[in-house]
Formats: sequence, structure tokens, C-alpha cells
Amino acid sequence: MEGAGEMYNYLLFVHVMGAIIWVGGDVALQVIGTRISRADDPVQLAKFAGQVEWLGTRVLTPSAVVILIAGVFMVLDAWSFELLWVVIGLAGFSYSLVTGAVLLGPLSGKTGKLIEERGAEDPEVQGNIRKLFMYSRIELGILIVVVFAMTVKPTL
Repeated sequence: MEGAGEMYNYLLFVHVMGAIIWVGGDVALQVIGTRISRADDPVQLAKFAGQVEWLGTRVLTPSAVVILIAGVFMVLDAWSFELLWVVIGLAGFSYSLVTGAVLLGPLSGKTGKLIEERGAEDPEVQGNIRKLFMYSRIELGILIVVVFAMTVKPTL
């Protein structure tokens, strides 16, 4: 980090705040989702899934984009894209992007339509919601690995 520019600390602040919002939001959603799942109330679970979709597109995804932009500028300022922890961070972001675009987004949209057509109690709706939570738990695990890499900065 020798020779980091004056802007680096501001970028670091923005990067860390974005990570707090993204990962902290994911942790909170998992805790709440688990509690609602255990209550065995399909309507409540479907409503919660709708709130998760809203929060994901309007808060979590924008914070992830901010993290990426700030991180890229920090690497350009003081680090290298060849560092293992930078590669892990970019890989985690890429995983999240692809999972969101290919799995979570389409499944969430399909589930919302099914809820309108069949109701929250429909077995396919409930199965889709459980899949969404499972996939998001896997993503959260990967994000935790990324946070570890960003703070510990392992090398080969």
C-alpha cells in the first residue's frame, strides 16, 4: 500500500460502508428468514420473500456495485490485480453477479408471478422460496470468505 494517494482513505471508507450494508444486510435477512421459516406460515414467508427482493434490488445490489467501483480504484491506486486477496474479492463479486442474474433474479420473478396466480401456500411457491434462501445462504458464505480475504489479505 506504499504510495497510496490521498483519495485512497475515502475510497476505503466507501468500500467498507458498502460491505457493511451488503454483508450485514444479507446476515440480517438470513436471520429473519430463518425465524419466519420456522414459524411455518406460508403467507408470512411469501411476504418476506417479496421484501427481500425489494431490498436486494434497491439496497444490496447498489451497495455491491459501489464496493466494486471503490475497490477497483483502490487497487489501481495502491495494490495489484494479481494479489490473491484481490482475486478472491473479484471472484466473490463475480459469483454473486452471476448467481443473481442467472438464478436468484429469474427464480424470484417466477415466484412472484406464481404467488399472484396460485397464492402463497402453493407447494411450488414454497419450494421456490426455500431454494432462494438456500442459494442466498451459499452466497452469504462466499461473501464471508471475501470479507476474510479483504481483511487478512492472504498471499500465495
